[in-house]
Amino acid sequence: MATSIYENLEKLLKNYNWKKNPPTSKLGVRNGSFRLNEYSCNVGYTKHFRKKGHPILEGQLFKKNKGKIFNECKRLFSFFDFDGCMINKNFKCPPHYDKNNESDILIVGVGDYTEGELVISGVPVDIHYKPHMFNGGIHEHYVKEWNNGDRYTITMFKIKPT
Repeated sequence: MATSIYENLEKLLKNYNWKKNPPTSKLGVRNGSFRLNEYSCNVGYTKHFRKKGHPILEGQLFKKNKGKIFNECKRLFSFFDFDGCMINKNFKCPPHYDKNNESDILIVGVGDYTEGELVISGVPVDIHYKPHMFNGGIHEHYVKEWNNGDRYTITMFKIKPT
């Protein structure tokens, strides 16, 4: 693990209780695409918390994960307004658009991997310990293959109100 401002976040991700996503998951691009040791989950608000006319209650966010990763992202990226926080471990995301996001997303990769760039509208972007912001609803994006070790990504976004 690199000594950096992301050291605590990386430690939280490595120690997270990762659970295998079901192959029939309603996560769109994630449907049936999981490989061995591949995980993805939201540790922030989800769309069902944003029902019109119903306020988000503080306790709803942290029922399962106690908010450690979400809070660390809020601390590290205080300049960025987000309520959703998707964490991934070794997830090779296929080409897609983020149709439920309100605006730009902020993404960063951590871990002991090499290569594995994020490809945005055909252009590879190195996000390994380098946060990158773009509009995932406008730009198709996916992940290239990587080598050596675990690849964690954290994607922060604002969910469109329903």
